[in-house]
Amino acid sequence: MREIKFRAYQDNEMLFSPISSNYGLNRFFGMLYEDTKIMQFTGEQDKMGANIYEGDLLEFNGGNQLAVFFEDGSFGCVDSSNNFLSFWAWNMLISEVVGNIHENKNK
Repeated sequence: MREIKFRAYQDNEMLFSPISSNYGLNRFFGMLYEDTKIMQFTGEQDKMGANIYEGDLLEFNGGNQLAVFFEDGSFGCVDSSNNFLSFWAWNMLISEVVGNIHENKNK
């Protein structure tokens, strides 16, 4: 089963949920502002062992960078043609987290 973890982008800073319990998550979410961007852990890791979250930018062998989203019940990326590509069709070990859509807005 996948570990449930969150992070948030607030005031130009990335915050991570300190505890995976309901109490810890309630406390974490209670500290956030209304316009804070919340990202969930996908349960996947990249080729370097980094956790992959919603909003991350993944770079693949060919140099292509795609952003991670949650859509229709699954995590995946949106390609340059705006097609959603679900993670179940990929080997995440060929990707590397190189940033995220909130801190790298020009990507």
